[in-house]
Amino acid sequence: MPDKNKRLLVLDDDPDVGDILVKAAAEVGFVGSVLTDPSSLMPELDKSEPDVLAIDLRLPGIDGVQLLRALGERKLKAQVLVVSGLDQRTVATAERVGAAHGLRMLGWLHKPFKLSSVRELLSRGKSGDRPEIVENDIANGIEAGQFFLVFQPKVTLDGGVLRIAGAEALARWRHPTHGTVSPMEFIPVVERSKLLLPFTLQVLRQAAQQRRAWSQAGYDVTIAVNISAALIGELNVPELFAQAVAEEGCTPGDIILEVTETGVMTDAKRSMEVLARLRVKGFGLSIDDFGTGYSSLVQLYRMPFNELKVDRSFVAELCVSDEAAAIVRSTIDLSHHLRLKVCAEGVEDKATHDQLIAAGCDIAQGYFYGKPLEAKLGPPAVAKS
Repeated sequence: MPDKNKRLLVLDDDPDVGDILVKAAAEVGFVGSVLTDPSSLMPELDKSEPDVLAIDLRLPGIDGVQLLRALGERKLKAQVLVVSGLDQRTVATAERVGAAHGLRMLGWLHKPFKLSSVRELLSRGKSGDRPEIVENDIANGIEAGQFFLVFQPKVTLDGGVLRIAGAEALARWRHPTHGTVSPMEFIPVVERSKLLLPFTLQVLRQAAQQRRAWSQAGYDVTIAVNISAALIGELNVPELFAQAVAEEGCTPGDIILEVTETGVMTDAKRSMEVLARLRVKGFGLSIDDFGTGYSSLVQLYRMPFNELKVDRSFVAELCVSDEAAAIVRSTIDLSHHLRLKVCAEGVEDKATHDQLIAAGCDIAQGYFYGKPLEAKLGPPAVAKS
């Protein structure tokens, strides 16, 4: 039986599209309804907000981008799903516009869409309602040891022969009441709080412990840990990080710190100093989500990164978008000229895997190779393709 508390509202002037979305939504526990007249949306929202609102970008009398602004000004609480037959770059840009207006963007669907894509997005939306997480909850979780790591394999693509190169450590929260809480729920709270440094040090220690365990079992792999750019401005971070891994029987050379591109340039002078000192101590440095920021070439020139991660938004479109393929190939070529290794994230299928090999990519990760899992005795396993 569908969960009556979960509701999908579709705004699309094509009722057939709305019906398809509603039927797919019913399969994952939503009750859906369709509006074809944009003027009826606000009155409907005044009566009751849905859990997910799906809107077309081309509507009579108003375009969907204007509507995203209006919904942002209204401070809509529902998650928003953009649906359109326009080119994928425009649809993806519209999603970013919604996020910039403070909306909870669930994603976007390009017409004609697959029902599996609808079900996947709505399943994500259904699990997105969590009790509000506050700083004190996280502090208690850190003290109680409720946070744990899962590891996603990173594989080398040299010659098309898959070999484990390492793993990315991803934090999860095993909450005593709410079950496993998604990082999308707690990481933003952590990053805005005074808990960011102690939380990161705990993650770094757990990653170092696992690296030591794998090393003792005969598996020589590196572990990547995500680092908030907010910490790169803290001058004591290099010492604290090096001390943390050393106390867990690990060396900095076994750890790769992944720093998001858009945040590093907040204070370029301080970032250069802290990153340089981290490299001097032996840590690997990866510039994460490359291509989504605004000063990419400046960062590559000034900052001492030794790995670059191509953002999943480009990798996902590699086989269907000439523009995305050109960006990926150019990024790989540029990185190699700068003597950087390249890691592609978000590889979901063999076609993308094959394209990356042809483009000369060094390392890859994604569900095609293995999902993030808790560690066992052996290194993170690669799925058989």
